[in-house]
Amino acid sequence: MFFGDVAAKFIGWENSPFQAEVGFASLGVGIAGVIAFKASFPFRFATLIPPSAFSWGAAGGHIYQMIVAHNFSPGNVGLVLPIDILMPFVGFVFLWLSYTHPLPGATNRKLT
Repeated sequence: MFFGDVAAKFIGWENSPFQAEVGFASLGVGIAGVIAFKASFPFRFATLIPPSAFSWGAAGGHIYQMIVAHNFSPGNVGLVLPIDILMPFVGFVFLWLSYTHPLPGATNRKLT
């Protein structure tokens, strides 16, 4: 949102107003993530789904751009691609660990 020109150039794309829309969506997910810190397990799980779907979808888009447009810019296939694939897995592992090893006095573990 704040460095759209730099981000677009890094990815190898043209600048677009859509970047601001994605930024606002990310802001909403971030706010939900802050709330999830003290929320129940189902809320934390639900909060992890949108960024995971976004990251895996973005990874697919990066791979597609590599194949079709031969876009091998650092913002398309550098650290961005493996991070888009691995970070959701890390999030789900931490979520699973918080469920299987709750801290004393932690929020309700029930799935219902």
